Amino acid sequence: YYANGIILEGAALASPRVVRTGQAQQSGDAQAAFEQAMCDEVGVMMNCDEIVYEAVSLGSSFAGSMAATPEYDADGNMVSSGFDSGGADEVILIRLSYRHDFLFPLIGDFMEENDNTNSATHISTIVLRTEPYDF
Repeated sequence: YYANGIILEGAALASPRVVRTGQAQQSGDAQAAFEQAMCDEVGVMMNCDEIVYEAVSLGSSFAGSMAATPEYDADGNMVSSGFDSGGADEVILIRLSYRHDFLFPLIGDFMEENDNTNSATHISTIVLRTEPYDF
């Protein structure tokens, strides 16, 4: 459980680099470039398909990042608001979410966030300003 949290945090710190530097935006498919970087970071420890992620362009100000709260479905899973990697010199919020299912119900009883789900959710968020890569 804790290892997955650390891995997700590492992915949230490292994979947005392709967005920050403009590599994703200039690749032709920004979302695929980001997803590949994210999956490379989590490796074999986590199933990349189970990570819910979103990228929200906040324009030119960090002020909007305080109001950008995640949305959840009825089961407590984060609902992605899409992937908008923005452009050069924009503020982007990137959020990753992973629901960890516990193997043993006893552990789930102590750690779970939603009653009777035997799971807990890791969320990692980073807010960054993209580099001025349009030369």
